[in-house]
Amino acid sequence: MKSHVYYDYIDPLIKIFSDGRNANMLFQYLSEEKIEAFMSEFKNKMEDCLGSVGWPFNKMESMGYFVHVIFNSATDHSKKKIQLICMEILWELAADCDRWKIQDIVVSIIENNKLIENNDIQLALIIDASSKKFDKLQSISSEGIESVPLRNAIFENRMLDEKE
Repeated sequence: MKSHVYYDYIDPLIKIFSDGRNANMLFQYLSEEKIEAFMSEFKNKMEDCLGSVGWPFNKMESMGYFVHVIFNSATDHSKKKIQLICMEILWELAADCDRWKIQDIVVSIIENNKLIENNDIQLALIIDASSKKFDKLQSISSEGIESVPLRNAIFENRMLDEKE
């Protein structure tokens, strides 16, 4: 079989860590710094993969589900950087790659106020800076979003869509 970053790196990780128990073991046995480096490397490999051919594009959802599992395991304040890396990856898959199922995950994270303190501001900056948006952001009720910067970024996104 031909060597490819998807088959050599991404697919094995997804198979091992998509189970929440295995993801929790990462947090049990590795330091936050090591997990942060691991997720940064995953992000880099995923970006290499997205820019290439020769892999099953329908597996983008699996990448997103894997990242969502890690996101859900990074719930306390000491894991803020890990959660932010996960959110950056999820945004890229949802907005840049237009993956509907991952868009649902991003919307759920926003609606349920799952972001650790200050990551809401970082996501607002990502939304503002992104050249790509997705329609499901329009369905979010701004009243339920506790973060003012995030609520403003989503509202601003709606205003831009209405002007176009």
